[in-house]
Amino acid sequence: MNGRCADDGLDAERTCEPAPRLSVLLPVAQDAARAYAQLRLMAPLRSCGVELIASRGAAAANAAGMLRHMASRLLIVPAALPAQYNAAAAFARADVLLLLPEGVLLPSFADQLVEDALELNGGDWGWFDVRCTRGMRGWFATAWIRLRASRRAGLHRTHPLFVRRSAFMAVGGVPPDATCVPAALARRLMASAHSPVRIRTPALAGYSCLVAPATDKRTDKGREN
Repeated sequence: MNGRCADDGLDAERTCEPAPRLSVLLPVAQDAARAYAQLRLMAPLRSCGVELIASRGAAAANAAGMLRHMASRLLIVPAALPAQYNAAAAFARADVLLLLPEGVLLPSFADQLVEDALELNGGDWGWFDVRCTRGMRGWFATAWIRLRASRRAGLHRTHPLFVRRSAFMAVGGVPPDATCVPAALARRLMASAHSPVRIRTPALAGYSCLVAPATDKRTDKGREN
C-alpha cells in the first residue's frame, strides 16, 4: 500500500485534528477539470467532517494544483485501481472507509446514512444503490443493476462500498488483480462472514458508467436498510 502524498507539508497540522467521521477514497483518472467538478460537489461532506482522499495514477503539476484544494489529501499512486484504493486506505484516518467510483455522486447526508446503516444493523460493510440520471435508457440500466445485486450476481463497478477499517484490513483490502473493485472486495468480506447492509438512497451515475457489467461475483445477499 505505497503512495506518495502531494501535500506532505500539511501532515503535521493534520495530526492535531480530530479524526474524521468518514474517509471517502476516490481515484481520479479523468481530466483535471471533470475531476475538479466531482470533488467540488462533495464540498458539503467535507464541511461536515468527512475526509476526502483523492489519488491519481500519474503526477501532473496542473492537475495536482487544481485537485489539491478540493480534497483533504491528494496521493500520486502510479499503479492500477486496486492499489490506488489500498494506498488511500492506508492514509485514511477515519474508522469507516467509503470506496467511491469515479464519476459517481453520493446522495446528500451520505455520511449520516452510512453511520446509521452500520449502527442500526450492526454490520461491518455495505453499499449504496445506484441510479442513472439519463431518461428511459438510464431507468433500464438502473433496474438491471439492482436486479443483479438482489439476485447475488455481484455488485457493479459503480456501487459505492463502505466498510469499517478493521474489516477492510482483516481481509487484506482490495485484491490486487480485481477488475471490479466493489464486487471483488464484497466477495472477500462475504467469505469472512462480515454482514453487509444495503442503503437504498441511491448514488447517481451517468448512463455510460452503468452499462459495463461487473466481472466478479458476490456469494450472498445483504440486509436492506
